[in-house]
Formats: sequence, C-alpha cells, structure tokens
Amino acid sequence: AHAAQMLSHLPVRVQFHAGRGNDQTGKAIQDLLRQTPLDLTGYEVIEGETPSTVVLSDPAGNAGRGERSFINTLGAAAGYQPDMLGEEFHTSAIRLYGATALVPALHDALTSLLKRGREEGGMNIVGTVFDFRNEQRHPGRPWPLGDTEKSGPLIDLLVCDREEAFKISGESDTESAIRFFLDAGVGAVVVTHGAEPVTLGSHGDWFSPVDIKCMPVSRAIDHALRDGMGKQGDTTGCGDNFLGGMLASIAIQTFRGRVRGHMDLAEACAWGIVSGGYACFYPGGLCHEPDPGWKRRELRPFLAAYQQQTGLSLT
Repeated sequence: AHAAQMLSHLPVRVQFHAGRGNDQTGKAIQDLLRQTPLDLTGYEVIEGETPSTVVLSDPAGNAGRGERSFINTLGAAAGYQPDMLGEEFHTSAIRLYGATALVPALHDALTSLLKRGREEGGMNIVGTVFDFRNEQRHPGRPWPLGDTEKSGPLIDLLVCDREEAFKISGESDTESAIRFFLDAGVGAVVVTHGAEPVTLGSHGDWFSPVDIKCMPVSRAIDHALRDGMGKQGDTTGCGDNFLGGMLASIAIQTFRGRVRGHMDLAEACAWGIVSGGYACFYPGGLCHEPDPGWKRRELRPFLAAYQQQTGLSLT
C-alpha cells in the first residue's frame, strides 16, 4: 500500500496478491485497501477466517520509540495456493514475495516460485516475517526459505529484520548473517533492527556492489517523535513500510534510467528508512491519505533532511 501511494504519480501498477476470508474482517480490510491506489484484482476470497494479527503495542516502550508483540491467526491463509498468484504476478517487472511464512503453501513452494520469476525476467524480492510455524515445529533449527540453498541464487534482494536474519541463517551477528546470505548467492541483503541502524550489502547484480555497511535511522523523524509528532501513532507496520519505501525507490530509479547492475541499494534503503520511520506517526500500518499524493508530499521534507544528514543523493 505504501509503495502504491508513493508511486501514484507515475504510470505504475502495484498489484496486491493475497487471500482473505468471506467474513466481516475481510470485507473491512478490503474496504480500507480500496481507499489506496492498490490494484486489488489479485485479492482472493477463501473459505475460513480472515488472517489476522493482534498487535500489543506500547508506544512509550524502547525510550519512546515504541515496542510491540504479536499474536497471529493463520485463518484462510492456510488455503491460499501458489496457483492463485496468477500470470500477472509472475510477469511483473518487480515481484515481492512478502511475509510468505504466514502463507504456508506459498512459503513451502518459494524456491519454485522464485525460479519461475527468474525465467520471466524482472527482479525477485523476498521480505521475511517471523516464521511462527517453523519455530514451533523445529525450535532452535534455522528457518527455511523454501529450499534455502536453492533459493539463494534466485533472490535479487532479501530484506529482513535482525531476528529473522539470525533465525534463517543460523548466525548470531548481523554481519555474519549478511555474509551467509551473500555467500548463498543472494544478490543484495538489507537487515533492519527496529530504531537502530540498518545494515546492508550487495555483491553486484541488480544493485551496484556495496561492502557491508550501516546506515543511520532518520534524525529528523527521531526529533519529530520526541517533540510529540504522531502521539496517536505506533510502530505497527514500520517494517512493511520500510520495504514499501524500498520498492518505490527501485521503481523510481528504473524510471530515471538506471539499469540492472547500476541500481543504488543505499538510496533504496534511505527511502525505506524514512518510510518506516514515518509509519510511527499514525496508528496501524496503513496511512489514509486525504487526497492522492498527500503522503508522498508529507514524506518529502524527511527525505530531504535524511539526504542532508547522510550526504546521499536521492532521486
């Protein structure tokens, strides 16, 4: 949804592929999503309860930066099958396999889905989520990404938070986790850590090579939060909006003429950092725009401030 809002001024179609139950919760979610620029033709209705997560949020936690815990209900996501993705998904210029661990059939088939995408061309992006199912089944063992060994060379960009990076790689520090993924053939890796710096690296394929390095969080957003901006907000959706910001940046970079091998990973992360931080200013993960382009205009000063903070050149 955030990527669609950031790209509404461009001839880009952002399509959402997922499943919901035929219940009041599912209808309410669909009504909310209809208020965004998302294309919902891939949003399937499946028998069962709509997948949901109860978020226990403490906005005052973590020194005022917010903290939360989750209780997930799988619901109708258990019935969502890989063939429901449809041809348009596989032939898209950018494909995001987001939070597939919450959709078991997709997650188990991830390697074959990535392979199909690679055959079609375009970019394969994987965004991870806490894998409740595999953590419960095999506590202490690394979480799979389909067949992890075979999936690695098929992933152009992997985005995960620190805990997920550790759980999937089996490593216990961020740099080692990133090296694990790069050695496994992943093109570029970004690891977030809440309100702490973001760590990234790329061996060069879609993105220019980047030695493993850290990027700071947005100082302007930190100051705004301390000054009381977004008192009604919480940290729900920060990671998803981070990934949405990266998606938007990648699309914008493509429109500006950057080609495979010359995409700027740090620039995409800058958009992610500002987008994820901005999600703290409103409750929940979805921002309701009073008019098209509103959120993009609101984000611009924070992007400019981050550019000044880091010296990056942002499109």
